[in-house]
Amino acid sequence: MRSILFSILATGAFVSTAIAGDDLIHLDAKKAFEEPAPAPDFESNIWLDGWVLQLNVGIEESALGLSKSLFIGFDDIISNIDWLVPLGADFRYKRFGIMPDLVAMKISGGGTTPGPFFDRASYSMKMASLNLPVYFRLIDEPTTKLDVLGGARLLWVDLNIGLDGGPLGSALGPVRAGTDLEVWDGIVGLRLEQDLTEKIFCSFYGDVGTGDSDLTWQILAGVGYRFSDAFSANLGYRYLDYDLSGQDASIDMTASGIQLTLDWQF
Repeated sequence: MRSILFSILATGAFVSTAIAGDDLIHLDAKKAFEEPAPAPDFESNIWLDGWVLQLNVGIEESALGLSKSLFIGFDDIISNIDWLVPLGADFRYKRFGIMPDLVAMKISGGGTTPGPFFDRASYSMKMASLNLPVYFRLIDEPTTKLDVLGGARLLWVDLNIGLDGGPLGSALGPVRAGTDLEVWDGIVGLRLEQDLTEKIFCSFYGDVGTGDSDLTWQILAGVGYRFSDAFSANLGYRYLDYDLSGQDASIDMTASGIQLTLDWQF
């Protein structure tokens, strides 16, 4: 009788242990394959850009029959800048978003003139570049994000250049050239962000377009660091190019340099 009772108790204990073990295995498997929480439908970012740029502006006026170009280096911009507005934002709902970006400034002072014809240059320039692209997120993975974009870019320039000295300046006297233009172009492009580690990522932005200008294009490539889920910094190189032609003047303008972007997601 004791033997039978012991066997019954032992069998019950074995079955209970097996059932409990099966429950533990089931719970562990459920936990292991549990999907992460879905990303929010709406995300927004705002950033400040510190663009350490230099400008190269060339103007060819048919009325004068002369080509005048002005190079404004980083040192000239820092010492002669009057004001600067670098601001951007990114608003996304699911896979669709818009990311307006504005760089506006006023600088005035003197610069160097390439070539031997003039010795001195003075300038006063107000410039604004406004990007208005909308995008669709083709790839939205935890470590890789790829967007295709299309939209418009506005370039507004109010530029006055004075050249004097040198062989031509001495022979002709001071030469004045200027332009006040507003240019709208359609643009298409790509934006990529790829994680290298949990904190470090690389980024690329490129666009090309035309409209009022013959051609405009822009690239920005850099490496960033995430200090937290909400705050990151990105250090890269940005290049913006414009080719413009009109009845009175032909203008070639480039802006290039290192850019530091501070990004806040909320």
